Amino acid sequence: MNSKLNIFFQYLYKFFKVSFFFWLYLLKGLVIYAVIPSANALLVTLKNILEGVDEEDDIKALYKKNYEALASERMSSFLFSISFILIYTALFFVNKWSSSYSLAITLVLLYILALTVLLLLYSVYFLQFKNKNWKGIILLSFFSSIKYIHLSLAVLTLIIIMYFTATYNFAFFVIFGPFLFGLGTNLIFTRVKSV
Repeated sequence: MNSKLNIFFQYLYKFFKVSFFFWLYLLKGLVIYAVIPSANALLVTLKNILEGVDEEDDIKALYKKNYEALASERMSSFLFSISFILIYTALFFVNKWSSSYSLAITLVLLYILALTVLLLLYSVYFLQFKNKNWKGIILLSFFSSIKYIHLSLAVLTLIIIMYFTATYNFAFFVIFGPFLFGLGTNLIFTRVKSV
């Protein structure tokens, strides 16, 4: 019993370190330039920890290696970040607008926002395995988000839970959010067949 508890706390400590490095590298990349490399490093490092790859490597070295695998994707990170910011800002202004079309525009913007987040997450997932151009990755991500609609809804549910967690208790979200989101996303994406 004591050894199982010890193993549990060792994994928890590793997950906390991964969360810390996620925030550190996200801030190091000025957030908008580091979304894709940080998300990739989060997902791959958590997968490596669960597979036991981290035993020979330090968590910091493992995270840095996974981050640098997609560190050149700054322009795509920038485009995803800017599109997310623009859609979210448009949602704010449409909600303040009193018109008969505001509900329809809000629904369209929410759909586009959800699709943007799904494209980002599926792209990060497929970039782990594929060396394709961005056009192919985005198309594959779009078709996968439709083909695996139940998984896409599960990811969106996870994002909504993380959003409410962040609004309810931000400190809990900062500490637990990245690794809980990464573990949930890895669990969901194991059902996606790599094409």
